[in-house]
Amino acid sequence: MRFSCILGLLAMCLIAKADEPECTRKWPVLWPPCLFICQHGSWGRHSWPRFTLEHKPNGTSCRRHLGLSHGVCLNGRCVKPVG
Repeated sequence: MRFSCILGLLAMCLIAKADEPECTRKWPVLWPPCLFICQHGSWGRHSWPRFTLEHKPNGTSCRRHLGLSHGVCLNGRCVKPVG
């Protein structure tokens, strides 16, 4: 019983970690504010890294309306905070 609980916790941790992309380097994007460029791999003599556009995690603070008001990231968009 204990062993199955430990395996369950380990699986939950691995699934939670899988949500965030594995980036060698993160590049900020000025607009829209809830996105970033994710670099996969590194520059080499015969290899170039791959780049993808990723969403910041939900709940990350951001600036709305050209930086005039505060917001939070929700599914890649900067929205008005609730509450």
